Amino acid sequence: MLDDTMVPDGLFWDDNGDPADESSLIAWNNPSAGGWTYGTVDVPANVDARLEELAASLGVATADLRYVDGGLVPDAIVAAMQANALFAVDPIEDLRNTNLNYSLAIGNIEAGEFTVRMAPQFAPIVEETTSEAQFRVAGQLDAAANVPYLDIGNAAVYSSAIDEILALEASEQGEALEKVGFSFLGSFSGLGMNLGRDQVYAIGRPSVEVGARVSSMGDNRWAMGENLRGFASFQGSSGEYDTTANGIGYDVNTLGFSAGLEASVSPSASVGVMVGGLDGTADAFSDRGSVDVSGWSMAAFGRTSFAQSGSLQAIVGYQDLSFDTTRNAFGGAVAKGSTDGDQLFMALQADYMFRQGALTWGPMASIERYKMSVDGFNETGAGAWNLAVGAQSGWTTLASAGVRGEYKVDPSGATRAYGSLAVTKASGDDQMVSAGFIGLPSGSMPVDAIDQEWVDLTLGMSTVVAEGRGKQTLLGAEYRGSYGSSYKSHGLGVFVKMKF
Repeated sequence: MLDDTMVPDGLFWDDNGDPADESSLIAWNNPSAGGWTYGTVDVPANVDARLEELAASLGVATADLRYVDGGLVPDAIVAAMQANALFAVDPIEDLRNTNLNYSLAIGNIEAGEFTVRMAPQFAPIVEETTSEAQFRVAGQLDAAANVPYLDIGNAAVYSSAIDEILALEASEQGEALEKVGFSFLGSFSGLGMNLGRDQVYAIGRPSVEVGARVSSMGDNRWAMGENLRGFASFQGSSGEYDTTANGIGYDVNTLGFSAGLEASVSPSASVGVMVGGLDGTADAFSDRGSVDVSGWSMAAFGRTSFAQSGSLQAIVGYQDLSFDTTRNAFGGAVAKGSTDGDQLFMALQADYMFRQGALTWGPMASIERYKMSVDGFNETGAGAWNLAVGAQSGWTTLASAGVRGEYKVDPSGATRAYGSLAVTKASGDDQMVSAGFIGLPSGSMPVDAIDQEWVDLTLGMSTVVAEGRGKQTLLGAEYRGSYGSSYKSHGLGVFVKMKF
């Protein structure tokens, strides 16, 4: 039995205009022969008439078809068929159905009852798998080695690899199979979440002053006139994502710079924009490989106060990203890839603060959403082990609730300590990403979503080191960390803030 992705496609021709009638199979996609291959269009006595009818449907001369039973279909004819509404590309279901079609002749059964059991018997390499991802990789490897029409010259390589894997200890077979596939596809989403959160942190939260109008002062910003403020920030983080059922774990490191402007639109509201550059790397465990990313980011945000002590902030942003991948494939081969992507991110944050002497504190809550989209790409450099990886796209949502506060270390408020503590729940979209050997049909590989809980902690301190004539220079340092059983992240920032 073959996976549906391994069933060959056919070019079907609706030769009588009746959608209820089964279309005629004209050609099939035969990788072993180099692509689209003609089948037998009719019995020998009717071939010429049939070809004339086919050519007329396509608007070409009969000679242009260059028909040879079992020969390749010219590229121009394939393009003409695919552009013509009378033709369609579909799996050849008759071939697929032969996998399961059978009949039973039942004789006299004395007890009046019987049971028919079907027990699939997989190839040995498939029997050794322990996860869905391994199962799918093993199925592709077995098909590439043993299905004749999938042989594009590498069947012997794949067959030898199967023998080599089966000769390994049971504990090593899964590792080898996962290196045949792309076992750290989930790192794209992990990188995206860290890069997005860096940008949300760079914008910061409004001032925690009770009863004051919305202000960014006390974060990483400086006044540039009565209603205009500017800010700049360096940010970085490192994180660790644990191994899941279908993907190896990985470490993430990111760096970025952001700058922007914010303008007051009323005594209780402001809006702003931010741009920045970013860079990051995800290193898969067990030396499986890495994903490097670079790009730029832009965001718009707005803040407002409500009641006497509440504040609300909304952020929407976009990141344009370029990825380079390195995968240490089976047998020591190194596969390289390059592709583009983007991420949409947004956040809604709220808090309500209370003052008790030098301490200002209160509850806070937020929701963040990140949508990572990555274009498909083909690897190079690893010969038969190069993979064609399809596009991937999915959302990750974070919901947080906790407390935050600020403490005036000296009566003037020139030195302040601040922090927050929140519980965060992450949930995302599980994906099925196309991935298979280049030149062969691609199967779908499961990619587990980020679905876990952790505690977010932020600690910081700032102090005014120079002030006068409306100017102010502020020095500060900040730590932020995430602590969970399957996810950990740490970030540290040192900043200078100026008010003009």
